[in-house]
Amino acid sequence: MGFLYFDRILMAVDGPQELRTLVESLAAHRVRQWTYVPFSGAAFDARVVEQWTRSASWRFRVAGDATPGVDVQERGGGFTLRLVTYAGGP
Repeated sequence: MGFLYFDRILMAVDGPQELRTLVESLAAHRVRQWTYVPFSGAAFDARVVEQWTRSASWRFRVAGDATPGVDVQERGGGFTLRLVTYAGGP
């Protein structure tokens, strides 16, 4: 599904449910900022994370969404690198 970068650590998530579980854990630990690199590039709806945490005491909002113009060859195919940064807060 994509990579997640937090506190100088790169983690891989293999599907939407795994991403959601990780998002819930980051919210429970009140992480202030993290970046997601979706394999699906432009097709990923960055607002889904906002929806998942809408009613939580610690919510994430899109703080940045950049496509730096880099094509990456991964898992037998290619994708355009996209960096979605989330900021956490009450």
